[in-house]
Amino acid sequence: MKKIIIPAFTAVGTALILSGCVNRLLAESYEQYLDTAGTEYLQYVANDPALTDDDKAARRGNHEQAAATARKFKETKWSW
Repeated sequence: MKKIIIPAFTAVGTALILSGCVNRLLAESYEQYLDTAGTEYLQYVANDPALTDDDKAARRGNHEQAAATARKFKETKWSW
């Protein structure tokens, strides 16, 4: 389940950006998620002995992409 969360948020965020339909509440909730559960997820990934280095890198990359999407929301003037 955790493997799906970050990519799903990234996909939704990307779709909203491409459609030009970005709303402030969505952007703020996305950022709050990244700062709480997203941070905890990264700790889990770092400490999970069952994950290979490649698995960990992929999951960190998903988190970074989601964070970049949240930053894009905030920087997009027409979205507010």
